[in-house]
Amino acid sequence: MQVDKGKSLCPNVFKRALFLIGIAMFAWPDAAQATDVLCVNNSDLDGPALQAALASDTTVNVTGTCLLFRPLTIQSLTNLLIQVDPDNPPTATFSMPVIGCSDITSPARPLLNITDSRNVTLRGLLITGGRGISLNDSNVTLQGVTVEGSRGDGISVGGASGVNLQGAYQYTVSGVNYLAISPNTVQNNCNSGISSNNGSNVSVNLQNTISGNGGSGVNVGNGSRANLNACCTPDVSPDVINQDDPMGALILIQ
Repeated sequence: MQVDKGKSLCPNVFKRALFLIGIAMFAWPDAAQATDVLCVNNSDLDGPALQAALASDTTVNVTGTCLLFRPLTIQSLTNLLIQVDPDNPPTATFSMPVIGCSDITSPARPLLNITDSRNVTLRGLLITGGRGISLNDSNVTLQGVTVEGSRGDGISVGGASGVNLQGAYQYTVSGVNYLAISPNTVQNNCNSGISSNNGSNVSVNLQNTISGNGGSGVNVGNGSRANLNACCTPDVSPDVINQDDPMGALILIQ
């Protein structure tokens, strides 16, 4: 178990950066195709439409509120971007109803289940309810995502997975480097905000908030590692991890 407190991440090239306040959304440069999904808050329609849109080398642009009663499963995919439709910002919602933390009838399944997948990016989404996001043998980046109201952990990272909460990230247009501001929030989940185990890696990079969860802010266990990084300019705020469970810890290392 290891926690690293990172040094400055901002190179000199960011001196020419364009700072975009709010959630920044851009085309996925490596995607071979794009699919638009319009959710209508109907589980009979939204779940199948989303599931059918998922494929490798694909951008999925989502509009509206997607009501799910079964986990949305990403399995054995690469280079997948799921984002709020850039023409309909600021947020698309994925929801799996949960009555409360003590309700045993609430779904015991993750809302988003990601297994054996690489280079998956979630951007500009509100993920609420179910058991949040579950990762197994996968690498996932969050940009401008809120995870809240999970009956378990907000984000469960296992099976040697990696999750990167990327509150600010560099992109290039016509050879010019820019910095996009895309804060992530993990809040008000029944257990820990983020829990990692089995040799997994958690990176919390710039502008993120982990707060109000029922357990620890970040729970690091069983050979896992957490990297907590700060930045170097007044335009980019540091991460915030608040005391959650009064009997718990900001960062619990097991």
